[in-house]
Amino acid sequence: MIQTTVRFEELFNEKLRIAMAKRRVRSLQQAVEQALEDWIDKGGAPGVIEAPPPAELAGATKEELAWCGKLVGLLREGEPASIDLVQHALNRHARQARDRRKQAGS
Repeated sequence: MIQTTVRFEELFNEKLRIAMAKRRVRSLQQAVEQALEDWIDKGGAPGVIEAPPPAELAGATKEELAWCGKLVGLLREGEPASIDLVQHALNRHARQARDRRKQAGS
């Protein structure tokens, strides 16, 4: 096991301890390990800060946000044929939704 010293600003330390209590995490080591595991699993990079979701995703469920993340991952790193297929399906759906709104407004 490697031992490391971490220093936090007083306000951050207070926020950290409150968050740990809410999550019933008993040790700072456990909290740091969980946070770093999550960060690594999400492909985190130094300086990457998750932005709040755009207005059109306000109120989205965790499952909906997870699917959005999967789509973004596919669009960024997928095979070109898969990307074209997904883009075509999304565009078709957007056109159909727009047409339904137009018909409902007429």
